[in-house]
Amino acid sequence: MAEQVAAVWRALPRPDGATRLAQLAATVRRDAHALDADQPLGRAVARLAAAVHGLDRPRRAGAAWRAAWAAIGVRCDGVSSRVLVLNLPLHGPAPAAELCAAVPGEPLWLTLRSLSGGLRVRPGPVYVCENVTVVETAADALGARCPAMVCTDGMPSGAALDLMTALATGGCELHYRADIDQAGFVITDQVLSVAPSATPWRFDAATYLITLGQDPGREPTESLREAYARYGEPVHEEAILDDLIADLRATPW
Repeated sequence: MAEQVAAVWRALPRPDGATRLAQLAATVRRDAHALDADQPLGRAVARLAAAVHGLDRPRRAGAAWRAAWAAIGVRCDGVSSRVLVLNLPLHGPAPAAELCAAVPGEPLWLTLRSLSGGLRVRPGPVYVCENVTVVETAADALGARCPAMVCTDGMPSGAALDLMTALATGGCELHYRADIDQAGFVITDQVLSVAPSATPWRFDAATYLITLGQDPGREPTESLREAYARYGEPVHEEAILDDLIADLRATPW
């Protein structure tokens, strides 16, 4: 591994130059994905770059990851990572702010690139879900009157995590949920890792048990994970879609 890291380091651009991460990987390793965030070599070089330049140690393909590579003249892909949003109250010079303002009431995919360049947010409620059906149904039912929404579309991308970080630090109140299954617990853990003050949105034992036709009062102190471990039956967001839309409709916006 040390020899591979050294080979990448020797191939870095001059201080006044720049290259793309995939281009560097293809040149040095003949594999455009050899330096991706999920590859040991990519993580090793990024952490070395961060240490050399006194930056935060990158732990995922997020802001710290991009900053580490940028410090050594390497640009990361900013368009493949994306997140679905609706009525997001963004301001500032980042292209995402102008895009959101241009299409109120319409679901919009934002790339990591569009979120770069400086963002400000208007504090308020933001509802986070896993599945695009929830956002599309909300847009159909409420349009521009729908509260702000963020959809991870499965596991949160770097764009989704960076956006939720910005929303949380900007004073927004995040309300999160996902499918109630093992993957959903991983998703919500990732949301909480960047927005620890976020609160569950019908992601609780009572919702789960009622949807299964069980009495939530039988085990009043049971957590959602405990209830799921007991029954083991997933509950997808689409199964409670009417309740979710009712929550959004009742939220002042």
